[in-house]
Amino acid sequence: MQISKIILGSSSPYRKQLLENTGLKFSAIPPDIDEKLVTHPLPPVLAYLRAEAKAKSLSQRFPGSLIIGADQVCDIGGTSQDKCHSLEDASRVLSQLSGKTHHLHNGLVLCLFDRTTGVTFTKDLTSMVTLTMNDLTDTEIADYLSLGEWQGSVGSYKFEGRGRYLFNEIVGDETAVIGLPVFTLLTFFRIMGINILSNAQGPWQINLDLFEKI
Repeated sequence: MQISKIILGSSSPYRKQLLENTGLKFSAIPPDIDEKLVTHPLPPVLAYLRAEAKAKSLSQRFPGSLIIGADQVCDIGGTSQDKCHSLEDASRVLSQLSGKTHHLHNGLVLCLFDRTTGVTFTKDLTSMVTLTMNDLTDTEIADYLSLGEWQGSVGSYKFEGRGRYLFNEIVGDETAVIGLPVFTLLTFFRIMGINILSNAQGPWQINLDLFEKI
């Protein structure tokens, strides 16, 4: 099947910048959903379901376009941690993470609606990154929170900022920590026939046998 457009279903400037860095030509369009309405007790499943909801919300609006839905869930001991909305909550989360290992589940779902057949094709590329935080002092936590990077971030840190200082080990794709697992995405692009080295603008002829029909 030929596609002429790739759409990143996100309002995140960090995800947009990560994808722009690859040289790929795409559009970034915020999905029309309230992700908080999508719930599940298991963090990896929640990340997948939210990414799927974002991708599906745009697929029928833009038939024939490949939609990228992404979401990130912080997993602390098997429990999902949403973004904090107060300094006190952010302090609590960082204290909880201090000296411990936690996981970031990165929901990544590709979605394509074929208007001719009425079939929606999806691909689940959800992955996980494991991070171990330094044993932080109360002063370090307070100093970091004063930077304001905790706002709008799962886990109350921005790894792409000075939040990197908080960690002593990461296992997995660093781009996934920022919000979009670029290496996973580009690897699948290559497999399905999107070669951004020779054609970064499209159209692209892709292999739909790699997708699931729903």
